[in-house]
Order: sequence, then C-alpha cells, then structure tokens
Amino acid sequence: MKNCMVQKKISKGCPQGSASGPGFWNLLYNSLLLQIEYTKHTKAIAYADDLMILVKEKPQIEVENYASIETQKVAKWARNNKMCFNDQKSKVTIITKKRPKNRRDFKIFLNNKTLQQEDTIKYLGITIDRRFNFNHHIDNITGKCIKIIHTLSKCAKINWGLRYDLLRIIDNGAILPILSYGAPVWIEGLQRKHNATKFKRVQRLINMKIARAYRTTSYEALCVLKGITPILIELRNQVKIYYNTRGNTQIGMYYAQYTIANGTTQLTQ
Repeated sequence: MKNCMVQKKISKGCPQGSASGPGFWNLLYNSLLLQIEYTKHTKAIAYADDLMILVKEKPQIEVENYASIETQKVAKWARNNKMCFNDQKSKVTIITKKRPKNRRDFKIFLNNKTLQQEDTIKYLGITIDRRFNFNHHIDNITGKCIKIIHTLSKCAKINWGLRYDLLRIIDNGAILPILSYGAPVWIEGLQRKHNATKFKRVQRLINMKIARAYRTTSYEALCVLKGITPILIELRNQVKIYYNTRGNTQIGMYYAQYTIANGTTQLTQ
C-alpha cells in the first residue's frame, strides 16, 4: 500500500483525561512538527504538549530574527487549530560557551508579547543552564534528595527506627531514581569534581542510615559494608546500558560524548 495522507478539519475537542484524548492530540500535534516549514537554523522538539524550539546562529540579531519568525509560525498554527500557547509560561534562554561583550535580553515575541529571558530553563524535568554544564540541575536533584534523607532521619536512628531492608527499598525506589533521571543528558557534568562530590554526599547520608553507622565512617567503607554500588559507577552503568540498547557504541568510558558547536543556541518553550 502506497503512503498517503488524509486531512480533516477539527471542529470539536474531547474531554481532558479521556481514553482517546492522547491519540487525538498526537494526530493534531503531529502537523506542528512535520507540516510547518522551519528554517535550516531551527529544530522543533515536542513531548506531549511541551514544545521546544532551538535556533542556532552566531550574531544575536540573527537569533532574534529567526526565533521570532518561528514563534509567529507556531502562533499561527495554534490559531488555525483554535488553540493558544501561554506566553507567560514560555521562556527564553541563551546557551553559549562565550561571554557576550554587551549582554542584553533577547527580544523574542509570542502573541505580540515579549517572552521572558532566564538564565536557566527546565524542560521535561531537566534544568538547562546557559553554559550547558548542568550545574543547576545537579544542585536541584541533590538538594531534593538531601531533604528526603533528612526527613527519613527522624524515624531511622542508630538504635531504633526503620529496618535496614525498608531503607534499602526507599533508597532504590526514591533516592536513586531522582539522582539518575535523565543521566545520559547530563552525565558529563560529573567529570567536574565538585559535582561528583555532591552525589557522593547524598549517597553517604543514606548509607549511614542503612548501616546505622557513625558520622566518622568513610564513604567507601559504607559502600563496602552494605554492598551498595558507588553512585558514580551506578550512573555510568545506567548510561552504558541506555546507549547499548540503542546500538550506540561510541560512548567511551561509559560517558556519552556530546559536541557543543560554537555559537549561540536559542531555546524557547
């Protein structure tokens, strides 16, 4: 059967939470990604109803021009499909390894309103910063885990409290998923010593609760006592499995290799 395309105007929606809602949404949203003719400088990425537009160009004025052109296309598509993107929730950030001589806010428009520019942007649970080093993301997830562990410390003392096996379940079911979420994206950030130390600190705190150990016990000794894989090795193994299952063998030393092109990248949600 030859490939064919069928188009039909949509005049009615469907209730939120309905069984067929996601399927209808995919059919509708598919045209935003495939039928709009973006420029060669642009790449559109979408997951569910979260849209990210990336524009790559060197001069700042060129980035502004191309990004504004793309947002106009997206806004027109939304109007034609009786929708509207929220300009209050849409953010702009610039990603570059260079320090701009004269830093000023980008003027990107959506719905005839200037989008707010921020130094970081959160997309699908991962915080992306302007240097693309993921320091902010690592700070967020390690800080979140430390709060959880301090809450557990109220009911997991040395001589009483939660049992060892329950703490292991909490570690594997709550702490580790938070620390490892999206690891293939930001794993290179752990090559910086201060970021790796933050992960070790989190694992050391939970290991002390599991082993009922004293504060003077070293991180390495805690991992050996309870047979727990060091967090850095665990994350590298997960990244290796992720790329191996997708047939990517160019990962060297369990790290995904990323290349950041020189110039400026514009992200708009």
